[in-house]
Amino acid sequence: MMSGEDMTHTYLDETIMYDLLYKKRKTMGIYIDGYGHIELRIPKETPDERINQLIEEKWDWIQKSIKETKDRMAGQKERVYSNGEVFQYLGCNYPAEIVQDINSKQDHVAVEGDKLVIYVMQNEDERIKQALKRFYYQRCKALVEDRIRYYQSSFKLKTAVNQNL
Repeated sequence: MMSGEDMTHTYLDETIMYDLLYKKRKTMGIYIDGYGHIELRIPKETPDERINQLIEEKWDWIQKSIKETKDRMAGQKERVYSNGEVFQYLGCNYPAEIVQDINSKQDHVAVEGDKLVIYVMQNEDERIKQALKRFYYQRCKALVEDRIRYYQSSFKLKTAVNQNL
């Protein structure tokens, strides 16, 4: 078998697909990403029988992980950019209120009371999406910079951190 080969394995009348990667390592490992993609990382010169044995020993765990991934992905719905759609911010849910303001110089978002108010020049999904991305980015940047300022006295690199802010 070649390194990085697409493989299948059937056990208990079920078949899985996985990537087989031969690595310079001492142990075998099975990795499943957030999309249910399975990867086996195996030491070079590992016999096929031992690979099959590993898969069958971990079969229940593999099936459980794949099912959890499918359930999680099925639970994700396509985002709708309309009034009442709920968005999270700092662990809280905020219903969106979209305000069209043709006189606004830039689309922007503000937390106002218990709502996330999205001000846009035109009520278009892409404009709303971009305004939300900017909002989350700017808020995240401000929070990170605040934490850096808070903890910078604990570090000797104080001046270097200040120059990067």
